Amino acid sequence: MLSLRGIPATEVVKELRATGMRKRAVLMAHDLMSAHDALEADRAVVVAMPVQSASDAHKAKLLAGRHPYALYLPANASSSLFAAAHRDADAVIVYSPDPSANLLATQKLLDEPVDIVITEHPDRLASMMDGI
Repeated sequence: MLSLRGIPATEVVKELRATGMRKRAVLMAHDLMSAHDALEADRAVVVAMPVQSASDAHKAKLLAGRHPYALYLPANASSSLFAAAHRDADAVIVYSPDPSANLLATQKLLDEPVDIVITEHPDRLASMMDGI
């Protein structure tokens, strides 16, 4: 996953094409404007858009149209938002805080339909998942 914060999507896509990675990467937009730019830069690259609500998810779906896209949800999103994101987007991405700081919240997160988990504590998350 490549963040587009401060970098034009066209430049990132140019590098992805040069390395043959355009169908293997996810571009992380930080808002709808950067998502629009990424969607315009290449129709084959998956663009991840941050959402906080069902309304945001709907806007992202409309913006993406037929383009492959992912939704980046907060870890404390409602189950209904996770379900809608899973139904509509090609992938659901979430950031997991330190699992040892809140075991119940992490367990709830892992019960949601999530495709990609980002964490700064992969060892702790893996240990917790092994115990499931």
